[in-house]
Amino acid sequence: MEDTSTDISSDSFKITFKERVATCAIENAKIFQNNFVQYEYCICSKAFTSGYSFTKALDGNYLHLVGVNTSLPADSFFKKCLNGTLTENDFDFSKPGVGRNALKGSVRHKIKVLPDMVDIFSNKGIYAQQGFSKNQIACAFASSDGNCTLGFANSGHPKSLLRGDHLENNKRYPVDIVLRRKTGEEIFDEVLWKIDDSISDYKDTLKQIVSKDVHESLYGKEIEPSESDET
Repeated sequence: MEDTSTDISSDSFKITFKERVATCAIENAKIFQNNFVQYEYCICSKAFTSGYSFTKALDGNYLHLVGVNTSLPADSFFKKCLNGTLTENDFDFSKPGVGRNALKGSVRHKIKVLPDMVDIFSNKGIYAQQGFSKNQIACAFASSDGNCTLGFANSGHPKSLLRGDHLENNKRYPVDIVLRRKTGEEIFDEVLWKIDDSISDYKDTLKQIVSKDVHESLYGKEIEPSESDET
């Protein structure tokens, strides 16, 4: 898996493209684990028929987002990124049916926006689209912060990473609320952020999937009917 193409050079050092890829994959693995593997998200948007979609990630999803070819199992690739032991010999740019230069170009775009992707749900101003397809990869939905577009499978697992905003103008809607829960939990108990002018539409929809505290933080306490009201 040798690749000696050089991206940066000077009289004192040279950095190969594979070194850049390895460095980027290592630097963002911990953030991916902290933000995606350890948490599941509820993305509320009028883009979705149900009003929301869930995301959840596995260790092995990281390889798809980096985009390289490797003989390592996907979870082992992520583990080597996580502990900082990934080397240039662990991957290459040769995939059946994909030209070498085309794959390198794809990986080049992916590592450019990998730092944006691992924090995509942290900030307001993102958009969503239900039913997204690009480069012969179909996704159940996708989100974009303008810098990158992250596609998800029906399972909610991240499936595709593209540089730039590729959502369709007639299918894109703002994300109004982002909630999260620890992986494996049933109830969303944290509001990452919300657009106050747009949250009223989700009041009834969210009641069954968020904690009482979260619902009250969004919509206030419900007034219990008094005995006189009931009679």
